[in-house]
Amino acid sequence: MQLATEAYLTQVSRLPKTGRHIIAQYDDHSIVVYQAYRQAIAPECRDS
Repeated sequence: MQLATEAYLTQVSRLPKTGRHIIAQYDDHSIVVYQAYRQAIAPECRDS
């Protein structure tokens, strides 16, 4: 699957302003999900 990409400043106006959302791309065979990473939660995830 070839992913469509663009600069953050180009797409930010279309992204949700509040809440939690899943951002992904898909085709007939695949789903690719964007996962943000926050260093502050890394120890919690590692210890789980």
